Amino acid sequence: MNYVELVGAVLGITGVVLTIRQHILCWPVGIIMVSLYVYVFYEAQLYSDMLLQIAYIFMQIYGWYFWLHGGAQRKEAHVTRMTGRGILWTLIAGTGGSFALGYTMHEY
Repeated sequence: MNYVELVGAVLGITGVVLTIRQHILCWPVGIIMVSLYVYVFYEAQLYSDMLLQIAYIFMQIYGWYFWLHGGAQRKEAHVTRMTGRGILWTLIAGTGGSFALGYTMHEY
């Protein structure tokens, strides 16, 4: 384990503790942690994992923004069921995306 990975792990634990305590610093700590793992996975040539970490960065930014600007207008998220059409399109997109990503990672 290198130092970047160690710092990332410590920040990950810190981020979980901050999230449990509902402290706003959980978001910037999470962004830094995930950014370090982008580097770790790049160096390890685990490009799919690296891309997943980049998606997590955007999720952290969105969460931080929503925390700051959700305000009183915020509504609770309601759990709903997908329609059959939604399930079909999700399966098609997921399968197609998996094959495209697999092909790209294999070729490059």
